[in-house]
Amino acid sequence: MLRIKDREPTFSASLDCGGKRVLQYKIVRTDDPFRDREESEVYSLAVICSGDDGGSESCFAYDIARSYPGAERIARLLCRMTVFPENVCEVLSDSL
Repeated sequence: MLRIKDREPTFSASLDCGGKRVLQYKIVRTDDPFRDREESEVYSLAVICSGDDGGSESCFAYDIARSYPGAERIARLLCRMTVFPENVCEVLSDSL
């Protein structure tokens, strides 16, 4: 069962890519049902690119970190690098 915890602090950043596209990076916290309660927090990342034409692309990278500070570091790195959804997996595999 996937539970989204909505009361946790969330890193969310938006970048204006020339007025035609906006990139958003959002950390999502869930519980891993196969781990002990002490180690069950899983932090994932949604990267969304929306265009002014109504189109969008997205990527969901599951389990990028087991702590909020770790997930935030990764989200900030991707944001600084202006990583688009189609490149998230490649950049994460090279960076981690």
